Amino acid sequence: MALGDAAQPQAVRSHRVVLDAYAFIKGWLIATSLWVGLLLLLVAAGYGVPAARDGTDGGHVWGLLGVVVFYGFGVSLVFAAPLAWVLAYLLRPVRNQRIHIGAFFAVPTLAFWLLGSVLGLGWQPLLLIPWATVGAAAAVGRWAVRKDVLSSASGAAPGCCMIGLRRCDTKRSQNAATKRSNPQVSGDYLAALIGVVTVPFGEP
Repeated sequence: MALGDAAQPQAVRSHRVVLDAYAFIKGWLIATSLWVGLLLLLVAAGYGVPAARDGTDGGHVWGLLGVVVFYGFGVSLVFAAPLAWVLAYLLRPVRNQRIHIGAFFAVPTLAFWLLGSVLGLGWQPLLLIPWATVGAAAAVGRWAVRKDVLSSASGAAPGCCMIGLRRCDTKRSQNAATKRSNPQVSGDYLAALIGVVTVPFGEP
């Protein structure tokens, strides 16, 4: 149980919107691919098109595209993935997924704007517009996995998926259903075992 769950009413803790590993990775790949794809288009338009129009060597453009792919996925893995994990964790009690999608747009936009400002890219509010591409990609990724999320009880045992609880809850539910449907199994085995053991000591 997560820290603070015990202080919440049972009605609040009973159902949570969670992402399992499959949904999280799928959403991250979709969002990162969209963002990196947009950056590739910008680089191609800004450097490749003028080089092709002027007839100059465009070999450097391919190098820039490779750098964009490498650093785009790298930045997304180092910064965006942990941010998405924390955001998904904090939004578990919220059942309305439209709020999830809106948060996945607003929070990454502001976070990367602040990160860019710290790195010296500027604090101007107009810079929120280019950084909004990050939030838009994250929102699309979250929207794409809206049908992959599930509402699950928060009382699963530790050691489940770091984001979702589907596998553990499913296994526990199946085990409980098996026990309920076969309440006499252990008793039958015990009776059979006693019968086998006592046969040699009976009358001939």
